[in-house]
Amino acid sequence: AFLNQNQPFIRASADNPLKIPSDFLYSLDDDRLAYAKGRTLFLAENTYERYLPLLVAVDDQVYRWMLFLEKSDESSTEKKPSEARAFSTKLSLSNPDFLFRLSDRPESPLVQSLFISVLEGEFFSKRISIDVYDGNEFIGSLEKMLSVNRSLPKKPEFISSTKSFYSREAVKLKLSHNETFFYLVDEPEILHFDDKIASYQIAEKKEPTLAELRSGYKTKGLEIEFPTHSEAVLYRIYAIAEDSEGNLSDIASYECIVDANQYYIDPRKKTEQSAKNAFYPADGSPDFPFLSLEDA
Repeated sequence: AFLNQNQPFIRASADNPLKIPSDFLYSLDDDRLAYAKGRTLFLAENTYERYLPLLVAVDDQVYRWMLFLEKSDESSTEKKPSEARAFSTKLSLSNPDFLFRLSDRPESPLVQSLFISVLEGEFFSKRISIDVYDGNEFIGSLEKMLSVNRSLPKKPEFISSTKSFYSREAVKLKLSHNETFFYLVDEPEILHFDDKIASYQIAEKKEPTLAELRSGYKTKGLEIEFPTHSEAVLYRIYAIAEDSEGNLSDIASYECIVDANQYYIDPRKKTEQSAKNAFYPADGSPDFPFLSLEDA
């Protein structure tokens, strides 16, 4: 349904957040910002209408719209006056919704307030002009350069000693990032092979939330080893990056099965490999089973 929007513009407001499906990727910049996992983009109260590009990637296709951020109506703005914090000549972060109020003289009624809602995944940088009045008389304008960084850092990337989901040896894992990152390692899960479905019985497990990961281990570099065991073991690790502005990346995850002692034979693979005419690194794992008892 999201992709069936025929108009070139999409509207969003405090009362009408933008809902991007989680299996899509999005970017609020034409070429500078990385794509992030789809989510609902909420607006705080907003009195500054503007346009920005919206790119949505689905599979190998990229769709582009112009996103129009509408003004909040007066009744909505009056609902949450406590969300705005005035500041003088410096930009200050106001609250989790990233709502800002710009004023050179917050104690004076002469300066008109301006509320700007900055979206998650956006880098906002613009010179803002604010009208100044004495009663009903227009005196002039104040200008201020405003920069707010809510762009999301790239998610961490795991570098593994194995290229396969299965490994017959201990797996060494490295993780590095220009930013600080947080990680959590699940308890190793002992697996049992199900002959009926020719696969391991793997329990379903939910991915941790950003808050749970944010309370995990904090570091800038990581080297970890997933050892062998007398039985097959599933290992899982999750990580997020945090930049200097406090923005959090999407969640990166890695999982692998280390099975050093169980060997698998599948003669059907022989036909597949003959057709591919490619090197076949048979090691007795479920990914690369031996083709015969003689091979084992």
